Amino acid sequence: MSILQIPLSLTGLVRDWQKIQPDANVYHYYRLLLQQNLSVEWELIRSCGRIGQRPTRMVIQAVISPDIAEMVAADVDRLRCRRGMCR
Repeated sequence: MSILQIPLSLTGLVRDWQKIQPDANVYHYYRLLLQQNLSVEWELIRSCGRIGQRPTRMVIQAVISPDIAEMVAADVDRLRCRRGMCR
């Protein structure tokens, strides 16, 4: 099985958040990744799950431009901080 390597020119924004509370057995992450698909459209990929494991949830959202993705990332950042996740 071969893995598709994405050139750095097609990858943009990457943001990671983590929430670690060992006493409550909470080890979660949330990631935003902006990239272009093969038809050169921008996609914002949201993934989350337990640290060290495959994502339990992945959502791909089409965006018009990287600027709009930055606005979405700012909204997600506010929400994640409110829920106790830090970058």
